[in-house]
Parts: sequence; structure tokens; C-alpha cells
Amino acid sequence: MYSTRLFRLLEQVEPPTREALIALLEEFEKRSEEIASGREIRKIWEVLDRVGQELQELAEAQKRTEQRLEELAEP
Repeated sequence: MYSTRLFRLLEQVEPPTREALIALLEEFEKRSEEIASGREIRKIWEVLDRVGQELQELAEAQKRTEQRLEELAEP
């Protein structure tokens, strides 16, 4: 149901954050099965798309932070 892009992004996030996001996705999946309206399902997918974009930005920021920490740790 979810794209491989989303799974790749999840792999880049710290485990506690990843677990929270997976729980959120599971809840969306559960709710989407219960929702009859196509409009509501589209709204959910729009939210998931935004979450994916934010997740990508978070992963990029995390990489920059790790790079900066490595630079600071160098003698």
C-alpha cells in the first residue's frame, strides 16, 4: 500500500521516530479501510504525502547534523 520511497525514507530516521511514524501509518491504513468516502481517503493520502516530504526533510537535516558533528569532532 505504501511506496518504496516512503520505506526508504523511514530507514533513514532514528528508531523511536520510525516506530512512531509506522504506528501513524498503520492507523491511517486502519482508518482508510473504515472510511466510505473517496474524498476522505484522498485527504488522508494528501497528509501521507506531506508526512513523506517532511520525513525526507528530516532525514536530510539529520545527515547535515551528522556531517557537522563529524567536522567538529575532527582535530
